[in-house]
Amino acid sequence: MTDRDSGAGFIQVLRNQAFLRLWIVQALSQTAQNMINFSLLILVRNIVETQNLSQANTVISLLILAFSSPAVLFSPVAGVVVERADKRTVMAIANGLRTLAVLAFLALDPTWPAVLTLSALYIITFFFGTVGQFFGPAQAAAIPMIVRPRELLSANALFNLTFTGSQILGFATLGPLAIKLFGVQNTLVGILILYVGTTALALLLPKTPPVHRQVREDVEPFRAFI
Repeated sequence: MTDRDSGAGFIQVLRNQAFLRLWIVQALSQTAQNMINFSLLILVRNIVETQNLSQANTVISLLILAFSSPAVLFSPVAGVVVERADKRTVMAIANGLRTLAVLAFLALDPTWPAVLTLSALYIITFFFGTVGQFFGPAQAAAIPMIVRPRELLSANALFNLTFTGSQILGFATLGPLAIKLFGVQNTLVGILILYVGTTALALLLPKTPPVHRQVREDVEPFRAFI
């Protein structure tokens, strides 16, 4: 596929209003998630400086572990849940719960005792990362349900490009810029607004119910799972 064909394919698939809403949900959610990643690093640094902690590297390592470990622990579970649920509902619930997590981040005070503040931060981060494991698979599974088969290649390519672009935009550009201009708390408020908006937008997507597989009665039970 040439660049011209790709561009034409992107334009064509974006004319699908349902896919356009799904793409906007993805772009804003992924950007917000990467902004959160950067904001949490700055929040931990503020706690370390406020509490005069000497183990800064350990504190940051535990934060990264809290965010990354849910991918290992819950990815298989997320795939099963998404397969058996309405994808629109999963996306809306996931972003709704991430909204609550951002509210919890906003409630943290760096002047609290270090053990209490960091423990709460790690728990919320783990929760945030766990919820996020359900969002991506739900989006990916929704694409073939709302686009025509001939648009599927362009739709998936656009999602892959947006995923990469959101990492650059959220973590390397908007996150640092927003914190520099407005501070961590106000940046978190902006992220909160993004998640509220994407939760509402996800609810406007068409229903994407699970596809029930037809199992022939004359097939041996074991072979039905192959």
